[in-house]
Amino acid sequence: MADTDALDARTGDYADDSFIPEDLFAGQPVIETRWRLQNGALPLKNRHMRAFRARGVSNGLDSWARQHVEWTLGDGSYDEPNGVLVLDVDDKGRAVMCIEPFEPLPALTAALLLDRVSDAVDETVEPEVLWLVHDGALVALTDGAKQLSGVNSLVVDLAKTLHLNPSLVGHAHAARDVAQLAGADECFMASDEFGIVPASDHAGETCARFAAYYETLLARTKPDRMDAALPHRR
Repeated sequence: MADTDALDARTGDYADDSFIPEDLFAGQPVIETRWRLQNGALPLKNRHMRAFRARGVSNGLDSWARQHVEWTLGDGSYDEPNGVLVLDVDDKGRAVMCIEPFEPLPALTAALLLDRVSDAVDETVEPEVLWLVHDGALVALTDGAKQLSGVNSLVVDLAKTLHLNPSLVGHAHAARDVAQLAGADECFMASDEFGIVPASDHAGETCARFAAYYETLLARTKPDRMDAALPHRR
């Protein structure tokens, strides 16, 4: 990993050694966010930070994360400008942030995408959600009471502009999810790390439109003025 910093999330103060090796990260991870970078910047930064705040983190950790994103983009993104910004919080109240290389997913069927997103069903904010197209409407297999992740909130807003009537139906039963999947015209996963991932066996025009919009967003992303003004810590 690139530059890795630590914070005592309980107090909002830096640990005694602000720059600690990865293998000294204490405790078991309880929160992990993985946000895609592009051109040394973080697309959807404000959406990602709202979703992080919704996980119930302390004010100190929220403030640290917002500030430290800027420093990490100004430093670690120098080596991995199109990498993945990783933020982990452990059960002892410590947090680390770093940048890892981006590794794209292989082609996945709708069933495999369903298996993948099911692993995060119990998270306060699901980083990956499966979206189905049914008769011109868009349905997400996620709980409507939850805060949406950065990319998934973007999907909702885009769907509204396209008059696709997005709805969030939750994960009541795996069998129901499978039944809905079988009847879907199209299917894609929306992920903070991987963007829009159409199912290899349920792709179509709607999937292509959302994927193209996301790729355009990435292509147009540039560091904001604050990120660009920060010196590299080298």
